[in-house]
Amino acid sequence: MDIQSKQIDRLFQQIAAKHGINKNTVRMIVSTQFEVVKDTMKKVDSYNNFFPYVRLPYFCCFKVKNGKKEFFKRKSKKIIDDVYSQSEHSNDRAEDAPTSGIQKDLG
Repeated sequence: MDIQSKQIDRLFQQIAAKHGINKNTVRMIVSTQFEVVKDTMKKVDSYNNFFPYVRLPYFCCFKVKNGKKEFFKRKSKKIIDDVYSQSEHSNDRAEDAPTSGIQKDLG
């Protein structure tokens, strides 16, 4: 559900009325919480097995399930294996280099 949707807007209005605060203040509180989640998710490094927890104060803590961690680790390993196998097939790196048109006299 989008933070700008009508359903969320009604929920923000209800929360604001219940707590006696402005609806936009409620929207800002919710938005900042999801910004924390977004920033934390960007720090994930499956190549180095780093999956940080997302802790939203006074709400809950999210973590990546073990099955999902294994999926991302396998995916990262496959990417690394593919890159190394491609580089091993082209041993002569000079073949790919463009020629400059300059000839050296080796005589």
